[in-house]
Amino acid sequence: MSGYPVNLTTLITGENQSLGAMEVIDGVGEYEYVSTSSASIVLGSTGAAGDYLGKMVCIVVSSASSLTRIHDGTTTLTVLQNGTTPGTYVVPLGIKSTSGGWSVSTGTTGVIAVGAFT
Repeated sequence: MSGYPVNLTTLITGENQSLGAMEVIDGVGEYEYVSTSSASIVLGSTGAAGDYLGKMVCIVVSSASSLTRIHDGTTTLTVLQNGTTPGTYVVPLGIKSTSGGWSVSTGTTGVIAVGAFT
């Protein structure tokens, strides 16, 4: 580890003394789980333009129908194609919806969507 050791008598926000490091969290910690074989599941209670989708954790069970898409009312984006090898994928997005809230459609993929949803 490079840098200089910091020894404070009191902890400051984000300080992890046992690791000798600062922990940084992006500030967006709301998440929703979308199960396999789901169609147009709205993230949040209603969803709205301006909702933020930070990342998706995609758990592919079968490559045969792993197609996973997000939609914000106007635009549909493909996150995973059919044929994706089974496994867990973290997909960083960092995007805001422009027309309505985000919705997720899945095949044989479970999704944990992380962001700020209305």
